[in-house]
Amino acid sequence: MESIVVDVVEGSRCSLEGLARAKLEELKVDKDRVKQVLWIAFNALSSSLKAFAKSFGKELRRVLGYEIRLDTPPPRIIGDTIYTGFWVGVADVEVDLNGFERVTIVVNPRTPCYQNMLKAIENVLGPISRDFLLITHASIASSPTASAVLQALKALELINYYTSVEPRRICRRAVGAGQGVLTRLRVASKGIEPVLEALQCEPNKPLSLAIALSLKSLIESLNQVKNIVEKMGNTIVQHYIDRIVQAVKASIPLEAIDLASRAEVYPGAEEELDKYIDLLIASRSLARSISTKETMYSARFIMIPSTKIYELYVMAAIVKALESLGYAVLGYRRLCIYMERQNNTVELYFNRVDEEMSRIIYRLAGKTPAPDILLVINKKETIVIDAKYRELEEKTTARTCACRIPSGARLGLGDAERIAAYLADLAKNKTFKTIVAALTTPRDGVVESELNGIDINVQYMEIDPCKTVNYLDTLSYIDPFHVQLVS
Repeated sequence: MESIVVDVVEGSRCSLEGLARAKLEELKVDKDRVKQVLWIAFNALSSSLKAFAKSFGKELRRVLGYEIRLDTPPPRIIGDTIYTGFWVGVADVEVDLNGFERVTIVVNPRTPCYQNMLKAIENVLGPISRDFLLITHASIASSPTASAVLQALKALELINYYTSVEPRRICRRAVGAGQGVLTRLRVASKGIEPVLEALQCEPNKPLSLAIALSLKSLIESLNQVKNIVEKMGNTIVQHYIDRIVQAVKASIPLEAIDLASRAEVYPGAEEELDKYIDLLIASRSLARSISTKETMYSARFIMIPSTKIYELYVMAAIVKALESLGYAVLGYRRLCIYMERQNNTVELYFNRVDEEMSRIIYRLAGKTPAPDILLVINKKETIVIDAKYRELEEKTTARTCACRIPSGARLGLGDAERIAAYLADLAKNKTFKTIVAALTTPRDGVVESELNGIDINVQYMEIDPCKTVNYLDTLSYIDPFHVQLVS
């Protein structure tokens, strides 16, 4: 049984015929057999990502009370063309067909500076709320191998709990003549005599042993995750998992390490460890999760939704821009960041708006619109920011023998219609202001119009992770709207 490894770039169009032909010399098999296997693998990955995005949204609504929509396009096949979608990472699909056991699909980022986006999100938005990192960490739950990271976090919570609430030493009172301290008087045949008790203390050996066993399993399992991911050969995924693993290890409390260093195996230990059985079960299930191949999806994958990552990256750039003007983060609630400077306030909504802001859509559909980012300034001005993870500058199309990355100078019709819907629903004070952020922008960078007394202003903003972001320049795209950001 053979395996196929396919390397593609996100956001590209690939010929199924071309990909199969490229594998002929390497595999020395019939081209049509390869095409059939690739067709099955990409469709399996597509259905898996769709199912995962749906379950991810439902799970967040159950746990957090609100939903983040993972609307990042998965791969799809139309005729002989594979559209690779915008999920970056690695997927393993078991096919067991035409003499092939599995297909490994590696989807590489379209920008060489993808890691810069992940770092900015973690460094800028992460300290404000871990909710924003739910998207960057989303798909690790879909892979049995990488789900060990999530189980490690659960085990770590239990280690923290028992380290903080359990006594380090167990003390017992022992009665003995001629030693200890006077605790009471006792009537005896010889009269009244003192009762002396000594307090005998010893280390909490069951706790130390339980912590030691759990930490050993935790570290070994995380290292095994790293080793497995490294074999996948995708640098973005390696970097991504490595940062999570290092964060988990850094979160291990020093008290737990100290307790573990004192651990020893002793007679009757198994019975006394029953008190910490939930901790031991968590560490054992952690080890099992690495070896199992069971998954609810037809593909095992560690993939990151790039369009959502870019939206978060743009939001991080805006937060830094406001901080450079002296704005400070006052609070956070349900994907909204509140910032203030003197008498000026800014609210930044990610993928949502409050119900009272929607004048039409909420009344018709019972759901609010979900612009990528919405700025509300001093409760009066609104600016919709549409983040497009693509190049809007007209240029030569990148191409390989089987794939090409399209580019164009305009938004798609669906994007334009969505912006028009925001215009009708969210405009305030007879003005509608939109910024379209993209990797590159078209030459005609401003669209101005007027509709039924509403002034419309749409501008383009270039935010490229490969370029140093000047945060004041970022705000210069907002200043032409004459918004009072600085009093």
